[in-house]
Amino acid sequence: MLAVEVLSPSTKRKDGVLKRSKYAESGVQHYWMVDPEVPSVLALDLADGGYVKTAESTGDELARIERPCRVEIVPGDLVRQPEE
Repeated sequence: MLAVEVLSPSTKRKDGVLKRSKYAESGVQHYWMVDPEVPSVLALDLADGGYVKTAESTGDELARIERPCRVEIVPGDLVRQPEE
């Protein structure tokens, strides 16, 4: 199971702490946090009841995520406006 959380300024702390622990308690194997403000992505995998970081990138850095599926993400591309 994968949960992807898009953080918002008003709930960033709640999402990063409270929801993270609730997902771990519920057995969510993969948890990704995307912050459009920075922009950044953090990929976590559940191990021994807690999350361990498997990938992290900011701005134009490429994140290579292997589980639960192979994905390459450049966080800046997620928020960049298309050129006209």
